[in-house]
Order: sequence, then structure tokens, then C-alpha cells
Amino acid sequence: MSRRRYRLLLLLPVLLLLVVAVACCASRRLVFVGSVSGDLPTDAQAAEAAARQAGEREKARAELEAAHLQLPMEDGTKLSGWFFNRGAQAPLVLMFGGNNMHVGSFLDLPLADMSRSYLLLNYRGFGESEGEPSEESVVADACFSYDWAVAQVGGQPASVAVVGFSLGSGVAVQLAARRPLSRLVLICPFDSIVGVAEDFVPCLPNLALRDRFDSAAKAPLIRCPLCILAAERDSIVQPPRTQKLREAFAREHEYRSYPCDHNDIFAAPGFSRDLFNCLPSGAEATVAPLPES
Repeated sequence: MSRRRYRLLLLLPVLLLLVVAVACCASRRLVFVGSVSGDLPTDAQAAEAAARQAGEREKARAELEAAHLQLPMEDGTKLSGWFFNRGAQAPLVLMFGGNNMHVGSFLDLPLADMSRSYLLLNYRGFGESEGEPSEESVVADACFSYDWAVAQVGGQPASVAVVGFSLGSGVAVQLAARRPLSRLVLICPFDSIVGVAEDFVPCLPNLALRDRFDSAAKAPLIRCPLCILAAERDSIVQPPRTQKLREAFAREHEYRSYPCDHNDIFAAPGFSRDLFNCLPSGAEATVAPLPES
């Protein structure tokens, strides 16, 4: 072997470590695109867009303004969003969005549905929320927000449901593994972020990703009723990823799929009806998750 080739072989591990190090630094930005993209609207813009779609615009604007909040988390970081408090007799719904999504995209639901309370908060670094996101901080915020919202409606809501879309499905699963729920609704969910990334770049994500959102590992702990809504032509969370998560739950659950791609699911025929049908309409017992071993 020539000396030059020998030196190249010695450099290969160093180059590999450098690639992994760079990928690690960039991975969080790829998972939480909305914190760095600059594409998300302001809260005011999101609220105005929702009000324009409502039947009574001025009434919707007043309700959105009253519901808007900056909620301090346990460490003092403030998250922006909306809380629609319809009282202790109403089911409580918490919603978590995708990795480049302003939570205001969900505002049409609480404006159209006066029978449930809704808490919608942007992740750290998204919209007007402070801080920088990570899996650990986002899951801690979800748990804190759950506790806060339950307290706000009197400590014993009629029922509690959590809805998560895409990245938000990973947050919702982590929350459901830590808090009692009446329903868990997952839209375009995955088994893990690592698995989703490896469908595009094999091997490297397992080494580089710091935020893994391993939903399949948490699934066996969750005992509340489950509903999964999936896109049949999903080019981001490919269908085998959703199927692996379904297998990880290893129990009966409601499942609906729609002939569309990932980001088109909210406009798919029948989706809005099915989503509302998945949510509790009255009093339902909350079911605590199994303890982690």
C-alpha cells in the first residue's frame, strides 16, 4: 500500500466524525424548521386569516383577541398561542403542529366548535414563542401546558384529548405516555424521527439526530382510546412509518386514510368530519398511561 493511500485511510475516520458532527449541529434545525425558516406568520396574521374564514368575522376577531396569550413555561420561557376556555363541563383539546407550522393553522377548529375548550401553543422559537426548541424542552412544555390547562378549567375537565400532526404526533405520544387522556388523535404519525429521516438518507440520521421522538417505544405505555388519520400518498412520513407505529400500539384503534399527500390531509374530503368525530363530545374518563419500567 502506498504511503498516500495509507494516509487517506487514516483520514477517513476523522472525515466521518466531522460529517457526523456537522450533521448533529444541523439536525435540530431540520427537525424544528419553523424556528429558523422565517416563513411563519405572526400571531396577528394567523388570527386575521382565521377570522376571515369565519362566518361572523368581527365576533371571531374579538374571540381570538380574548383567547390570545403568552404562557410562561416552568423555566419562564413564554409560548404564544390561544386558549379557548369553555368551562369545566366541556371537553379539553390540546393540539400540536408540524415542524414548519404555526399553530394558528388550527384556529378554524375552536372558532367553529364552541362545545370544547382548546389550547394551541407554538413550540419554542416558532411564531412569537421565546426560546429554542429541543425534544426535551418541547415535551416538558407539553406536560406543563396540559397541567396548566386542566387547572384553568377547574381541575376536572369532562374529558381530555390530545391531537398531534406530523412532528406534533411525536409530541402528543410523549405527552400521552406521561399524562392521563380520554382520547389520542394522531395525524400523519411516524414510528420515530430517525426512521422518517432514514427513508431519505440511510444510516446517518441514527448517528446524527439528537431529537429522536421515538413514538414506537412509548406506544405500549399508552392505554387511552386512539385514532390515527393518515395520508395514503404521504411523501414525508411514508406509509410504512405509520404502519410500524400502528403495530407498536398492538391494540385495536380507529384508523382512517385519505388519498392525498402529507400537507394536503386537512383539505381531504371527509377529514374534518372524521377529526371532529375522533374528539370526545362529552364526559369521558381519562386513562392513565402505564409506568415506564
